[in-house]
Amino acid sequence: MKIDVVCGKSVDGSTAVTTEYGDRSYYFCSEKCEMDFVGNPIRYVDKSRSVGSTEGSPKTLASGDKVRSHS
Repeated sequence: MKIDVVCGKSVDGSTAVTTEYGDRSYYFCSEKCEMDFVGNPIRYVDKSRSVGSTEGSPKTLASGDKVRSHS
């Protein structure tokens, strides 16, 4: 089981909505939580991880759509 970093729900990693950010995968219970994350990933990621190289870059959703994060 994985934890949705937006709402805190437990999700099955094999069926969850996922997105890549920095050097790791994030799992979500719904596309709404994924969109909340993509809109402002810094709010949800572990601040100790190095994400500066990807900040502001387009993120690819599970659907293949690219979304630019808000800075």
